[in-house]
Amino acid sequence: MANRFWVGGSGNWSDATNHWATTSGGAPGAGNLPTSADSVFFDTLSHTTNYTVTQNSNPANCLNATFAAPLANNLTLAGTSTWNIYGSLTLYAGMIRSYTGGISFVATALGKTITLAGNSIASSVIFNGVGGGWTLQDAFNNGTSNITLTNGALDTNGQTVTSGVVVLSNSNVRTLTLGATTWNFSSNWTGDITTNLTLSAGTSVLNSTGATPAVDLGDKTYYELKFTGALASGASLQATSVANPTLTNLRFTPSAAYAIMRIAPGVNITVSGAFDAIGQNNSAQRLYLESNDVGATSTKFTITCNGTVTLTNVDFADAIGAGTGTWSGTSVGNAGNNSGITFTGAVTRYWVHPAGASADFTDSNWSASSGGATGASMPLPHDTVIFDGNSFAAGGKTVTFAGVVFLLRVGTINFTGVTNSPTVTISNTTSFFGSVTFIPGMTLTVTSTSIRLAGVGSFTLTTATQDMVSWSLSRVGGTYTLQDAMTSTGGVTFTAGTFDANNQTMTALGFSSSNSNVRTISMGSGTWVCTGTGNRWNFSTVTNLTLTEGTSTIKFTNNSASSKTFAGGGETYNNFWNNTAGTGVCIITGSNTFANFRIEPDVAAARTQQFTAATTTTVTTFTAVGTAGNVITIGSVTAASHALAKAGGGTISCDYLSVSRSDASPATTWYAGANSTDGLNNTGWVFSAAPVGPTTLKTWNGIAKASVKTMNGVALASVKTWCGVA
Repeated sequence: MANRFWVGGSGNWSDATNHWATTSGGAPGAGNLPTSADSVFFDTLSHTTNYTVTQNSNPANCLNATFAAPLANNLTLAGTSTWNIYGSLTLYAGMIRSYTGGISFVATALGKTITLAGNSIASSVIFNGVGGGWTLQDAFNNGTSNITLTNGALDTNGQTVTSGVVVLSNSNVRTLTLGATTWNFSSNWTGDITTNLTLSAGTSVLNSTGATPAVDLGDKTYYELKFTGALASGASLQATSVANPTLTNLRFTPSAAYAIMRIAPGVNITVSGAFDAIGQNNSAQRLYLESNDVGATSTKFTITCNGTVTLTNVDFADAIGAGTGTWSGTSVGNAGNNSGITFTGAVTRYWVHPAGASADFTDSNWSASSGGATGASMPLPHDTVIFDGNSFAAGGKTVTFAGVVFLLRVGTINFTGVTNSPTVTISNTTSFFGSVTFIPGMTLTVTSTSIRLAGVGSFTLTTATQDMVSWSLSRVGGTYTLQDAMTSTGGVTFTAGTFDANNQTMTALGFSSSNSNVRTISMGSGTWVCTGTGNRWNFSTVTNLTLTEGTSTIKFTNNSASSKTFAGGGETYNNFWNNTAGTGVCIITGSNTFANFRIEPDVAAARTQQFTAATTTTVTTFTAVGTAGNVITIGSVTAASHALAKAGGGTISCDYLSVSRSDASPATTWYAGANSTDGLNNTGWVFSAAPVGPTTLKTWNGIAKASVKTMNGVALASVKTWCGVA
């Protein structure tokens, strides 16, 4: 255990020959490079003026590190190498730090101190000494860099701490003593693993200043947690565990124009003092607290407050307000699936457009009556919104669903009776918590965003052929029934809830429902048209999906050279129609079942239909007839075979095919046709025309088969063979 003194001005930490001495201002020597047992000093004799010390050892080691200013000007600590400190750290006020390497405090004894003297370290800092203990002597500013407590005892000593991510999650023996500290963290607080963690919260305040923090307190007791940052979609509380933390105070007072906090489903946060949920105003700058799940009754979160509840300009979804506190306030919105909270009474609000050409949904253009005086409160998620004949006094008007919000929340909305052909522009993600009714006499423009159907209950969707662009059904407990044909130039996503197509035609870039949420889709008798490329029917994961195919038809229509994929997830479907053209391959993944699988025979264009190897596609009928020079190619995506299985008896009759790597069953029921080619590696296919019989005859004595009622006095349905052929 020795002392090492820096001399000779600027240089690298590893250069002992020129810079490390055993006495202050002494002669440097090659054997003086500091070890973990040596304390290092930078003092007035290290240099007479400005100099820079560059951390270039990997790692640099020392016991205690003490910095003092040179005789004149300043010292700069630079470099990027890891620095292991086995004792205490003392900086001086005003020193320059451009050093960005990670710092590990690895003492194995108590009584170590850290003094930053107003400097910012801004390095990844780890406290990782078994049996070690560190006490902060002044404010610890680590900028937006991380602080991790892996081993040992950290006492913040009531000092202000600033950091990015805070990591407490491991199973090592460690102690965190906070006292009266305010800890400002701009990213995540990761405390989900609390095994062997001793936490003394004191009267500390954890202040989340970031936009998308993931805060997990585990099952520990803290004093106060508050969110003052610009909370955006992605901010979450109890992100990785459903442990039930305890707090004296929990405050949501975000600074953002929009503020969204998602709380883990099933968690019960107990607050003994104050629970505050306060948005900035009652229109655009509202706070939104919702479950981190999608609204099933079993996935509500609970906040039990036995003190004072303050609710202002806040909307709740999937929340239980419990405890002895009074759960009521000013402008409290119900986005559904809540209990224990008293919400502001539901009202109907009418839009009255101002004199200008454009206005925003969050502006003060609301009235309590049709065409009445404006200035009424903006509608809450449980209110009804009406645009009618008194909403627009002239043409050329635009209502924008944007404001300064990320997720605009709207209740039931109805444009019935609107005149003067207004334009409705949705330019930020908008959630509708009730029925949606558009009309032909308006123009809907959805830009760079999506429409979210998120109501809990039974609602309707009337599109009036307006382009919905990109929209989703995203709430368990919500049922939406389509009232007319729907068109979207973007994709449609069924995340959760129930959707009833109500026998209507659906046209979109594609349809997706690949997740594990509880969801039900009734396809009805309509046609579901996929116009895009890539994975256009994405039902790969069908866990908790109830799919009723009805008599629907799924139709792929894109004619580009890009591939189009149907990922059916092994479900049963009615009709699939490959109506594409061009060189783009149509791909089927999964072992799916179809009533009729049809590769369009009426367009004179070659096409390729591929199936995933080692899957079985089951069909009742299979229609694939190419033309001379425009052959339909059937094969596998990879160099291995797929299986095609016919259900329900009868035969398959095709022609002008090129078939490879295809195992058809039952044997001798799949006829590729006389003009087809065996591309090899096939089984079960017969490369000839199907035998003619009652099942394949188109006419009988010039009469359409469908019109033939009897044959030689015998009902056609009773004829078993024709000329000895089934």
